[in-house]
Amino acid sequence: MSPRHLAARVFATAVLLAGATGCSSRGPEPASESSAAPFRDITPKIRVASVSSAGAAENAFRSYLEAEHEAELVAETDGDILGIRVREGQRVQAGDTLLIIDDRDERLALQRDEADYALAKAQFGRVQALEAQGHVSAQEVDQSRAQLQRAEATLGLSRVALSRCEVRAPISGLAWMIRVEPLHRVTIGQPLIRVTDPDRLRASAYLPAALHGSVRVGTPVRLEPAGGGQTIDAIVSRVDPLTDPVSGTFKAVAAFRRHKGYPDAGAEVKFVLRGGPRDGAGCLVPLTTLVEGDGDSTWIWQVDQGRVHRRLVRLGPVLHDGIQVETGLPDGARVVIGSDRPLNEGVAVEVVQAP
Repeated sequence: MSPRHLAARVFATAVLLAGATGCSSRGPEPASESSAAPFRDITPKIRVASVSSAGAAENAFRSYLEAEHEAELVAETDGDILGIRVREGQRVQAGDTLLIIDDRDERLALQRDEADYALAKAQFGRVQALEAQGHVSAQEVDQSRAQLQRAEATLGLSRVALSRCEVRAPISGLAWMIRVEPLHRVTIGQPLIRVTDPDRLRASAYLPAALHGSVRVGTPVRLEPAGGGQTIDAIVSRVDPLTDPVSGTFKAVAAFRRHKGYPDAGAEVKFVLRGGPRDGAGCLVPLTTLVEGDGDSTWIWQVDQGRVHRRLVRLGPVLHDGIQVETGLPDGARVVIGSDRPLNEGVAVEVVQAP
């Protein structure tokens, strides 16, 4: 057999063997269970929230609590401190004597001026009697009257000077921040003591000019402590009549009577004003709501009986407490606020969290 015929036979045998092997072998292995897992659960997992009424608009501003009535007392005369009649933190009433500055000179001056006034008054009485009898001239009467008036004014000044030596509480409250000690000398204008009414607090806020017409004395305000705790109901007690042209704001002050559980003066609060109904009415959805759009169309996904549906909506402004929806959603509807995959109209979903 020639080499050419031998090669041809060997090739044919190899082809036959290859075909036999292919026919007797098993088919391709089926897809493993793990590889099919991604296609088994395609139901979107979503989080939902309920739509709320738009209600009334609210404006919140940062503020701090402070005493509504507080007095910083300073020295109105020079002298040594003779005595301090209160202790730190003591409750006092309006008019109580808190401390005394050396008043010996003022008392002597008062005695002198009281004597001068008594003498001038007696002389004027005699002159009036003589005038009725025609024994004195009108000029002498005028001079005597002027002397009496001058003596009366001098006496008044002496009484004021003496009163400045006795420092009294102008309001009822707690005496604190006593900055002097007995026998220490003070000068005019030097701080002495502070009196604070702890039962009346206030919070101030600088509001935008747009609110000037709606905020007035008597407007209710809600104060929310920044550190948590009981919400405080207060009333606007003062509104600045003018708006600052630079900042475009005006100052409003809300006051309230402090109760047990309220924070102390100095605490940070949120100054919340409740306004009228929001423009456009409608409802509110959370800030995290899934909002989608295509061209001029905007929709929100609503959940109904385990399926999601597009709801064409008209959106209003984004507010601090949600997104205003003017039309397209009823109050109480449940909307999607989170999903683990894109949504399609009418697809079945699984709610994994619903506040």
